[in-house]
Amino acid sequence: MPSESGRAAVVPPDRDLQAALPFVETCFRGVARRIRGRLVNRTGIDTPVTAQAIYAQPAGTLIDSPELADAMWCPFRLDRGELRGFSVVQGQLLARLIGRLFGEGGNEVAPYQLRPVTEVEITIGTRLCTDVYTAIEEYWPVRTMPRVVSEPAGASHHVLGDFPAGASMIVCELHFGRPDASLGRLIVALPMGILRDLVARRAPPAGKAPPPRTLKFDRLMPVEVDVVVEVARIELQLSTLENLQVGDEIPLGSMNEARALINGRPAFAGEPGTKGSMRSFRIVRRLGGAPNSSSEGAGR
Repeated sequence: MPSESGRAAVVPPDRDLQAALPFVETCFRGVARRIRGRLVNRTGIDTPVTAQAIYAQPAGTLIDSPELADAMWCPFRLDRGELRGFSVVQGQLLARLIGRLFGEGGNEVAPYQLRPVTEVEITIGTRLCTDVYTAIEEYWPVRTMPRVVSEPAGASHHVLGDFPAGASMIVCELHFGRPDASLGRLIVALPMGILRDLVARRAPPAGKAPPPRTLKFDRLMPVEVDVVVEVARIELQLSTLENLQVGDEIPLGSMNEARALINGRPAFAGEPGTKGSMRSFRIVRRLGGAPNSSSEGAGR
């Protein structure tokens, strides 16, 4: 396997396949962005996800790798033809992501002890792999990408069954966390045959500038974010909390102040109120982390 920091020296033996690799890299950069957005929504913590290595390798090299001894394995098939592949999620990545789901760690990297993955981690890892497969289908550069059908995952490569060790795979590594605080890797092994449809998509000839790229923000619009309007926040000593009784009153401050949090971060300050028969929040000013907008006016 390649090192954590660079691309493997192994490349496809066919020039046509080498020409297809840049399109796979572009696809997985999109996959990384999509998974990063999903993690923000689920954990409230911005966890960097990057596609750091795309290379060719026999399936057996991954299957026999000691670095993946504690990993979760998730095989898949493409819904047409006989092409098969698999994903591998390092146990340390699963443990740390679950910790973040429960609010642990923040930007710190939780310690990890080598051990078999648990059933809960397999469930979380399967969901993560399914998200990756969906993103691959979305960002694949040609429309001939077949649907990826996930099969039951497990704590051992034995769930791959009779997967041929000599099968040549295109391996794509997604690295989670900052470069100086890695959480772990998710590795996708795609069957080499999937690249055949990309052979015709060559880079533009030398000297000919590629057409300008237009950023399409519509892809970001369906991303869901959590918006919470917080009327008040106070701190109490544990001794005070322990002595609270039914009927006690807790002062919460002014009724004219509130703030809106997006994914746990303060975004707007404003005033609580009503509009018709519904509760409302009138924006008075922006706070750090507010999304950009051409309008600075207040509104409900």
